[in-house]
Amino acid sequence: MIETIRTRIEASPLALAAYGLIALIWAIRLAIEGLDGPVFSDAGAYLYAGNSLLTGHGLTAPDGELFHPHGPVGPVLIAVASGLVGTDPFTGPKIVFAIFFLASLIGTVRIAQLLGGDRAALCTSIALAAVPFIWSGFLEVLIDQPQLGMIVATILLLMTPTSARVVIAGVIFGLCILTKETMALAAVMPLAWLGTLPGREVRRILLQFIGVVFVTAFWWWVLVWVDSAVVFPFDQIGRVASRSTERFGIGVEEILTFAVLVAAWVWFVLREKGRAPSRLVMLAGLGMVPSTIVAVSNQLDFRQLLVVSALTCIAGGVALAGWLRENSSSKRMIGPYRFFKVVAGAIIVVAVALVARAQIVTQPGDPLNLGTIVWWLNESTVPEEQIAITYAYRREILSRVDHPLRIGTVIDLRSGVERTNESRDTPLRLAGCGYCLEGETAADRGEKAADSGWVDLISVRRALVEPGNELIVIARAPSLAKVLIKYFPAIRFKYHDAQGINVFVLQVDHERLPSEAEIDRILRRHAGDLLLDLPTPSRQEANSPDGQAAPGSS
Repeated sequence: MIETIRTRIEASPLALAAYGLIALIWAIRLAIEGLDGPVFSDAGAYLYAGNSLLTGHGLTAPDGELFHPHGPVGPVLIAVASGLVGTDPFTGPKIVFAIFFLASLIGTVRIAQLLGGDRAALCTSIALAAVPFIWSGFLEVLIDQPQLGMIVATILLLMTPTSARVVIAGVIFGLCILTKETMALAAVMPLAWLGTLPGREVRRILLQFIGVVFVTAFWWWVLVWVDSAVVFPFDQIGRVASRSTERFGIGVEEILTFAVLVAAWVWFVLREKGRAPSRLVMLAGLGMVPSTIVAVSNQLDFRQLLVVSALTCIAGGVALAGWLRENSSSKRMIGPYRFFKVVAGAIIVVAVALVARAQIVTQPGDPLNLGTIVWWLNESTVPEEQIAITYAYRREILSRVDHPLRIGTVIDLRSGVERTNESRDTPLRLAGCGYCLEGETAADRGEKAADSGWVDLISVRRALVEPGNELIVIARAPSLAKVLIKYFPAIRFKYHDAQGINVFVLQVDHERLPSEAEIDRILRRHAGDLLLDLPTPSRQEANSPDGQAAPGSS
């Protein structure tokens, strides 16, 4: 395959431009962003679970339960990459996933080239560079990146469905499902050959492919059922829905982008529905429809649209290249030919603008420097020490600490999470203001659980009263730290970073704490203080040298 791509590139300036554009953008972004930028919040969970498996403790989450938001391939891949590099835990995964990303995009362009020639490859390459959904997670540790690489490899293998290639495609697709199961419905891809190959041959390809996929992936469903008595991944639907956030709302630009993507698919289907290799891409895209609907309807992070966006670029690139090929002949009448040149020129201008926009708006945000807090925890805590910790960055912190810490309470500030495991949780159910009555819920006040300022006071109270929580680690929630310090004399600063806004460690003197009823009253009375805007460190502050901050106390 590599030799074939090399031959085609040498033979065509269009192919050289297609592959070169992707490689150039990738290299420039890598040079600008570096490897020390922000890490997606799930990366810590994957790293923790993968390390747990590789050290013989099973694929477990920090609470000791089986880790099964997704299959095991992502956590293992991240943990292996982290161990191979051996510096910062996320440098290795970033390198590996960046390579996956580049290979995936090169493979995407190759599919377009096989379907529509060099011109289709160039159109697809430009589209890949112009869609912001594709670049929004660049250099973050997202399982969508290996998922894209595996589905691209599967399509390329099934384009020539010999027995050996079908078996290899089945293994890769099985691993793809064990990376992120949202692609499972695309297992019907071999049906693309119906009407092109004899029916008996299509049945052989389909059964061989699905059989290998079943053997590769189904054991995971059995393991989750035996361990947790739930059917994977349906047990995750509620969790996914709870992650809906206004931060990723859909505006005019997103609606227009979606309209263009849908139009690309319609155009592609109308032009290419009679070709089996093109139908492979159609069925792969069809398999992503349910997860795409969930992502958009719940206003989730658009990085989850990486795979379907890349497939859409193939669809649009191949369709556009076919139209250009049909209308670019100088033998046509002069009027239509002039019209074609005007349209083609307009497409080029718009494409350049969209590529620039996509690359500008998807630059990374300000990273949170966790180096100093990890350094302090390693120096100042002992193995198996129990801590309470805020939800934000808890898994990243735990993944970087050299010795294991036992989590007491997770202070979940995302809100909307009901906790009823213990009877003492019920009196303070999710009070988000200083005037809420005892036992009130968000629905009682006509408020949504996702409203800004809705604070999970139950978890805050548990962080204080549970005797095992000697330390409370608060990341990027300074208002919470200040409220606890101000209104509870039994709490003091044990450590905070140089700026005093990124990470706080509080120490609790349980002997001086008031009663639970008094804790409830204080939290409810001063909950309004928690509605303050949470400041975000500037890039300069966030990138201060690790290990330079001295512990602060009061």
